[in-house]
Amino acid sequence: NKIEKFIEEVVHSTALAFELTERGDVKELSLARHYRSINWPLHLYSSLNGYSPFVDLFFSTALEFPSFSPSRLKLKAPHYGDSEWHLFNEFIQKIRRTYNSDEFKQTLKTQMLDTQKAVRSMTEYVDALFASYARLLVVRIDLLYRFDSGPVGLDTALADFSRMLRNSRHN
Repeated sequence: NKIEKFIEEVVHSTALAFELTERGDVKELSLARHYRSINWPLHLYSSLNGYSPFVDLFFSTALEFPSFSPSRLKLKAPHYGDSEWHLFNEFIQKIRRTYNSDEFKQTLKTQMLDTQKAVRSMTEYVDALFASYARLLVVRIDLLYRFDSGPVGLDTALADFSRMLRNSRHN
């Protein structure tokens, strides 16, 4: 995921996205170039959709900068308004502060424990099925909705899952 890779680059470096040169020009650095490769429709984000903690960190931080114009950052460095590159550097610093907070570390720990619990539970379930039935084929299906599809409710997801099962002969 591009957003997770971006967050990883942000938190594992001390660099900013832009700096001012001696001539007074804005110099675009690696983080700004990496950011430009991300297509992130902020208006479609909902914390209820259950993204990874890193994607949530990205979006929740972006939402704290309402005057920040991500579309402006698609331009080359000489076209950046003064406030745009300063805001983007603040955005980077805020991501780092949040990432290093005790609250975020607890979020990561909770996610890891929840994932381990889910794997353990699923393994026990599959083992119990194998103990009861002679022949089984276990298949894991990961379902994904495109970012631009907008928020997806439970009813829609269940209907889509039912349609997938009905069409399984043709998939």
